[in-house]
Amino acid sequence: GLEYYKFNRPPPLKVEWPELSETMEISGITEPEANVRVNDDLVIVDSSGKFKTKVSLNSDKKIIIEAKSPIGKISKVEKTY
Repeated sequence: GLEYYKFNRPPPLKVEWPELSETMEISGITEPEANVRVNDDLVIVDSSGKFKTKVSLNSDKKIIIEAKSPIGKISKVEKTY
């Protein structure tokens, strides 16, 4: 039962939010197998699950981060500045 739960849940997603600036570095951690997108841009996840990218705010001043497991389960966090 526990293995099924681990396999069938969305990946954990922890994000470190920077202070507001023109270009910000977003970093966080998830499962190494997850695909991460920041404002729809694919970000590389290393073998320990860490990711990092620089972003500029869109017109909504919103940053959306999604982590998608290999079976399609999604964890999503967003922040509006």
